[in-house]
Amino acid sequence: AGTAALIFAERLRRASYQVLFQTLTGGGLAVFYGCIYFSFQVYGFSGQTVSFVLAIAVTVLALALSVVHNAPGICLLGQLGGFLSPVLISTGENRPVELFSFVTILNIATIGCAWFRNWRLVNAAGFIGTWALYAGWADTFYDESQIAVALFFSALFYLMFLVAPMLKPLSSRRPLRAEDPCL
Repeated sequence: AGTAALIFAERLRRASYQVLFQTLTGGGLAVFYGCIYFSFQVYGFSGQTVSFVLAIAVTVLALALSVVHNAPGICLLGQLGGFLSPVLISTGENRPVELFSFVTILNIATIGCAWFRNWRLVNAAGFIGTWALYAGWADTFYDESQIAVALFFSALFYLMFLVAPMLKPLSSRRPLRAEDPCL
């Protein structure tokens, strides 16, 4: 169903039905994410590693489609799926290095999309998703023995979102506007 939705969405895009294209593409991607979740958590058909790799593949597909078709809505959906993947495919273990390494890679990819297409909302969504995952981890798993990991990744995320909104103005050699460093 997800593949059929993506194929039909592509036909609609070629016929210049952008809203339907983005809606069906988002629906197809949501079907993929749903199948991965149910395959792992509900039915036990796939292991955590396979499910997580599949979720990453769907996220990469969403980001690629969003950039190719200049569709920020698809990028936001890919971000949402990317940030929800560690939560939905979790076994309840505390693995902060793996979690935050994944979040770092997801942020680099989405910041790249935002830079390429000048989508400020994507950077803001990345910041919110990162904050939500970090806060959820800290509330559930953090203890004093993990101070080094917590400080390292919080500093890394701070730097990423300090630099992200300023990449486009700096790379195009235009002066920063007041709202550029606000994120």
